[in-house]
Amino acid sequence: HYPLRRQRQMCIRDRDNSPRVMQDISTFDDDSALTKHTKDFLQPEDITPHVNHALYEEIEDDEELEELMNEDLDYPGFDTVRYIPGDGSGDAQTNASPLLDPYGLLKNQDTILPDALEVPVEHYYKLMQEFVPERMESKPHEVVVEGSMEEKDIASYKKAFSSQGLNKYLSLSETEMSRYLPEGLPESIKKEIEATQKHNILIRPVMIEIIEKLNIAKQNFFSIKHTRPILIDGYKGVGKSVTLASVVYWARKQGWIVIYITGYRWVNGGLFLDKSRLFTNPVKWDQPKLAMEWLSIFLEAHQEQLKNIPLKSSIDIPNFRGSTLFELVEFGSVTGRYACDVVFYLKNELAIQSQYPVLIAIDDYNCMYYPTHSFGNPDSEKYRREQLMSNQLTLTHIWLDFHKDPKMATGTFVGALTSRVPKKQMELVNLVNCPAYTKQEFETVIDYYSRTNWLRQPLSTDSRDYIFQVTSGFGRDVWNFVKIY
Repeated sequence: HYPLRRQRQMCIRDRDNSPRVMQDISTFDDDSALTKHTKDFLQPEDITPHVNHALYEEIEDDEELEELMNEDLDYPGFDTVRYIPGDGSGDAQTNASPLLDPYGLLKNQDTILPDALEVPVEHYYKLMQEFVPERMESKPHEVVVEGSMEEKDIASYKKAFSSQGLNKYLSLSETEMSRYLPEGLPESIKKEIEATQKHNILIRPVMIEIIEKLNIAKQNFFSIKHTRPILIDGYKGVGKSVTLASVVYWARKQGWIVIYITGYRWVNGGLFLDKSRLFTNPVKWDQPKLAMEWLSIFLEAHQEQLKNIPLKSSIDIPNFRGSTLFELVEFGSVTGRYACDVVFYLKNELAIQSQYPVLIAIDDYNCMYYPTHSFGNPDSEKYRREQLMSNQLTLTHIWLDFHKDPKMATGTFVGALTSRVPKKQMELVNLVNCPAYTKQEFETVIDYYSRTNWLRQPLSTDSRDYIFQVTSGFGRDVWNFVKIY
């Protein structure tokens, strides 16, 4: 059983799809239990090419065994050991049991069995993928290092949002993410980021189209003739939310002040409701916790700009004595009772200031026109309280109908629609269609997955054509489909 023992700590998966490390063979009482375990969980085809398959051949004598052992314990060219999570022994097997070391080769030698296969750093993820059956989905902790990207596929920021950056990936560092996108990227792309360990965004024509319109609006001082609110529309999974997040990143990088909101969360988020102090007829309801969290994130993204904007209107908030927009937002981020009031005054102050261009960016925008799923009407006297309409929430009411008129002296609006709810309750104007991947974009994405070692094997031309046909080029479906390869 020595050839099977050599793979005792390989990362494999149980039949319930959970990752595990194969049990140490010394835990088995007899040969039959060991043989049954290895048949169930370890097959020769699951072994990585880095491992010598000759170990599965029958060993005739002690000399052949010792020769194979000494040969295979030396991995030429490998300089990094990968310790699989969950295994922490790291001890030399010098006092191995007779079953673990039937020939006694380890008793008086310095030779040890490694805790895990020794692999080059750049092949961590690829090697881990070769351990598991193709049908299994990778878990985030299994991905350690992304493979190298070719320079021709990485666009610099200056060229990214232009024709020179089309079909290339914009790579964002952790520092840039925390500075320009503290809200984080949309849920639809988070799994891809966790798998590749890189914040890379594919530059698409629809992003450049929207950015060009924003540039034109700014160059013409946001005149009515050249400034039109934009709604991003398209089928589910084509990349509307990612497109909006890319526009937000570009705008903040260019010095814009950006109000970045996810409509679905604003309609359903927050632990509790409180009666609005500002809107009493009809009654609106505040979401204090949600407002405090959002103001904290907004402050993180724009604190330097907000310090330069003086307050121009009267702020009717008890105990507030500040004179700048920074002080107002800071006050709301720590004072739950007045947090929604601060959001209201923030919107008014940004509407009349002229120092910075302002972008109102709302994802899942049409959710704001449908009832909330999380809150019943607190004033209802019925046994089953009717659901609150979204416009009865203060935070939602503040930003309604911005797709018709943002009411900003130096700003405009970009929203992304969602398939969570129908779009018939709102007037759809100035739509920009976000299409599925073109064939060229699809090929770029597949090449990217291959170079980041997300694909466990190269895809043939026929396989690529098949995937493109089945998924219709929808980004989310492409990602979900290639996981089985």
